[in-house]
Amino acid sequence: LFTTPTKLGTYNKCTMLLWWILARTAVLFVTLTVLACLVAALLVYQAWKSQRSYAKYIRGKIPSPVTPSHGVVAYRNSTARKKPIRILVTGDSFAIGEGIYDHAHPTFPEEVAARLAAELGRPVYWSCQGTAGISLAQLRID
Repeated sequence: LFTTPTKLGTYNKCTMLLWWILARTAVLFVTLTVLACLVAALLVYQAWKSQRSYAKYIRGKIPSPVTPSHGVVAYRNSTARKKPIRILVTGDSFAIGEGIYDHAHPTFPEEVAARLAAELGRPVYWSCQGTAGISLAQLRID
């Protein structure tokens, strides 16, 4: 096909140029992929680290709960005196209502007690113990 030396030399230069461009593009793609993986790993590490330290940071920063840590919910339509149920709710800031404003009633333990009282037709005495930012492993130990 390419019998003259000039055309053969021109074909080789074009081919070499195309291969060089392809190789450079592949190197650039691999480099960018590796950089993206490193940045993603760094972001995952930072998110994990900040999540663990945030709970320790906010323990003393947010206000104490304005809701009580115990109470009674009486069933309204019951005329007979039934033995009350006692429940204990343990947990983190969700359970104790930390960071909740006083207009945000009822809190989780109060809502559980109210639903139990309505469902069973008996009064419910509830108590809540918890610490903001506590994990399940720490809760089992404490």
